Amino acid sequence: MKAAAFLMSALALLVASSASGVDVQVYEDAIDLSRNTGHWGSITATAFSPDKKTLATAAYDDSILLWDVDDGRIRGQLTGPQGYVSALAYSPDGSELAAGDSDGTIQILDAETGALKATLEQHEKRIDSLAYSSDGKTLLSAGDGIMVWDAEKKELIKSIGERTITYRELTFSSDGSAIAGVLKADIFVNRTGAIELWDVDSGALKRRIDPTHIDNIRSLSFSSDSRTLAAAGFLGIRLWDVETGAPINALEEYSSVSVRKVHFLPDGKRIALFIGRSIYTLDLNTGERFLVMTSLMTSTSESISLDGERVALGFGDASVQIWNLNDRSLHAAFECDNTGPVCSAAFSRDGKTLAVGSYDGSVRLWDVPTLRFLHKLWQAPYSNHSIDFSKDGKTVLGANYTDVALWDVETGQFKRAFNVEPGNVEKYVAPAAYSPDGKTIASIRYVYRDTGVRDVIELQDADTGETIQQISIGGGFYSRGLMDYSPDGRTIALAGSLFYNVETGRLRATVTHHSIPDCFAYSPDGGAFAVGHRDGTITIWNAQTYKRIRTIQAHPVYNHAPRYIRYVEAVAYSPDGQTLASGGDDGLVRLWQTETGGLKAILKGHTRWVEALAYSPDGRYLVSGSYDGTLLLWNMRRGEQTPIQWADIRLPEEAPEDANAPAAPALLQNYPNPFNPETWIPFDLAETSAVRISIYNGAGEMIRKLDLGTMPAGYYRSRQKAAYWDGRNDLGERAASGIYFARIEAGSFTAVRRMFLLK
Repeated sequence: MKAAAFLMSALALLVASSASGVDVQVYEDAIDLSRNTGHWGSITATAFSPDKKTLATAAYDDSILLWDVDDGRIRGQLTGPQGYVSALAYSPDGSELAAGDSDGTIQILDAETGALKATLEQHEKRIDSLAYSSDGKTLLSAGDGIMVWDAEKKELIKSIGERTITYRELTFSSDGSAIAGVLKADIFVNRTGAIELWDVDSGALKRRIDPTHIDNIRSLSFSSDSRTLAAAGFLGIRLWDVETGAPINALEEYSSVSVRKVHFLPDGKRIALFIGRSIYTLDLNTGERFLVMTSLMTSTSESISLDGERVALGFGDASVQIWNLNDRSLHAAFECDNTGPVCSAAFSRDGKTLAVGSYDGSVRLWDVPTLRFLHKLWQAPYSNHSIDFSKDGKTVLGANYTDVALWDVETGQFKRAFNVEPGNVEKYVAPAAYSPDGKTIASIRYVYRDTGVRDVIELQDADTGETIQQISIGGGFYSRGLMDYSPDGRTIALAGSLFYNVETGRLRATVTHHSIPDCFAYSPDGGAFAVGHRDGTITIWNAQTYKRIRTIQAHPVYNHAPRYIRYVEAVAYSPDGQTLASGGDDGLVRLWQTETGGLKAILKGHTRWVEALAYSPDGRYLVSGSYDGTLLLWNMRRGEQTPIQWADIRLPEEAPEDANAPAAPALLQNYPNPFNPETWIPFDLAETSAVRISIYNGAGEMIRKLDLGTMPAGYYRSRQKAAYWDGRNDLGERAASGIYFARIEAGSFTAVRRMFLLK
C-alpha cells in the first residue's frame, strides 16, 4: 500500500509539473555505496537446514539471510513477511522455509530461490513459534492460539486452544503424537504460564501442567523417547513425565537460576542449557556440567541442529556464531556489515571524506576522491542521529541517544566519549555538532539530577571535553538533526523554532510553525533557513528577521495519498545556495530553486523514506540515505548529462585488474537497484567455471536465462564484465515492476540476490 501510494504520488507530481510547463528532470542513476553483507538489526530468529549446511537468520531489518555453515558465505537473501520475522522453521526435507512475522502472517518460501509459495493468515498476533512434524506433513504455529496446518496443501486443519490465549513456545514430541505449548504469562489476566499438552490427531487437550516455582517459561523440549518434557524459565528447570504429568526431577541446583533455553540432545542422556551469556551441556545421570561457551553479550536468538551437534546464536549487533556442543568448539562466526537504514550523513569541510550514520549505531567513512570505503566505526546499538567533522577533517563526531563519540578519521581509532559527568544518574544525548571554528561541540542533553530533569544545550571544549556552558531549553524538539550552529557560529537553532545566542545563552527568537518540524538547514550564507514539516511542506525563513519568506508544497497532497507519505524528513542547501534538496517518506529526492521555490529535478532510487541529505563542499555530489538501506551518491556537476557510472568507482572489496583470483566465489548486488529497465549483475569466480544466471519473478517462475559460458577466475564487477540483463523475459517482453531474483550457478557455487524493478 505504501509503495503504491508512493508511485501514484510520484506520477501525479510528474504529470502536474508537465502540465504547468515546468521542465522537471528525472534522474534514476547514481553511485550506490550500500554495503549489503549481512544484517544490520538485532537477530530475531535462526534455523538450521536439516542437512546442517545452511543457517537461516532473520533480523529486525526485515531480511532473511541464508549462510553457508562451513565457509560463512551468504548464499542468498530472501524476502520475508512485511513485519520483522519472529520465527523460522525448515521443512524436514529442507525444500521450504516457514517464516512467521510480528503481525501474525506466515509465509512459506522456497528455501533455494526465496520464491513465495503460500501465505497463511489466520493469526492476528505475533508468531512466537513454528514447528514441522518429522514427516513434514504438518506445520504448527503459536501466537494467539495454536494453528495446525496441512504443510502440503498449505491449508488450516484446525485451531487448538483459545484464541484469546497467547502461546510463546511450541514443540512436537519426538514421536509426533503430542504437542506441548506454554501459555504466555500475563499478570493482568491472572495467567501464570501453564504448560498444555495436546493430542495431534484429535486436537484434544490431554493435560495442563502447573509449573510450580518456575516463572516465565521460555523454552520446552521433549526427550528423544517422548516420555519426558523439560521446561526452562525464571528460577530454574523442571522435568515432567509426559504420560502422568508428574514431576520427575527439579534439578534443585538451578532453582534460583534464570535459564533461557533447555534442549534435550538426541542421545537422551544430556541437555543443553542456556544460562545468561553461557551455554552448558548437562549429563542427567551424573549431574556433570560442561561449559560450551561464554559470550560478551546475551544472545537474542538460539537454535540447535536436528542431530544436536551444533547451536547457532544470534546477537543484538547482528553477528552470528555457531558452536559444536560435542567438542565445545567454535565452528563459525559471521560478522555482518550491512549499511542498514541511513539516518545521517556529512562531508568533511575539505570535501575529502564522507561519513554516514546508520540505525545499527555505526558510522562509516568513505574517501570521496576515490570513493574507497575507509572504516566502520562502532558506537552503540542505537541510531547515529547526527554526524559532523572537525574543522581540520581529522576527527569525526557521532551522536546518538547515549553519548557523543569521536574517532580519528585516518586510522578509524576511537578517541573519546563525552557522556560522563559525576553526579548524573543518566545523561542522554540527541543531536551534536561542531562549532564553525571547530573549538566547541554542542549537544542536547537530558540531564537527570536529584532536583529533577534539566534539558540543556551543553557546550564542551572539543579537545578536552570540559563543559564551557549549559543553556537551559524546553522539551519536545530534539531528535535527529534538528539542532545546528548558524554559519557564523553565533546562534544555535533548535528545530527551526528556538534560536539561542551562543555567547550569552539567551533566547534570541522564537518561530511558530503551522506543522511539526521534522528537519532543518541553514543556507550557506546564513541569511535563511529551511524547515521541513510533517504535512509535506517546506518553509523558508529569513534568518535575521525570522519572518517567513515562502512555503513550498514539497509533497503533493491527494485524497488517495496517506498522511505518512507527506513527511519531509531531510533538507540540505547546495554550497552556492541556489538549490534546496529535500527528501521524505515517498522515497524521492527533490531539488528546488531557492529564488522561486520551483521544482528543478526529481531523483529516483530509494524505495523507502529518505532521512539523510548532504552536499559536498564543492557542490559536485549530493548524497542521499534511506531507511531501505540504500546510500546513493548523485553527480550534481552542471553540464554533465549523465551521472557517474559504477565503472568509475572502486569499492573496498574490488580488486585491480592484476590482482589474484578471489578466495571465494560471490554474487554481488545488482546495480543500479532499483533499476529501469536494465541492470548489471556483478560476481566473482574463484576458479574457472561455466556460469549461468537465471532470473526469477516474485512467484518463483524463471523468466530469463543468461548463459555466460565458461569464464576464468576473476572479478566481474564493472559494466564491461558483469552480467547484463535488459529487463526482458525469454520472449523479449518487458518485465513488469516488482521484485525479481538473480540466481547464479558457477560450478558447485550457487547464490541468490533480490532485485527491484521500478518503472
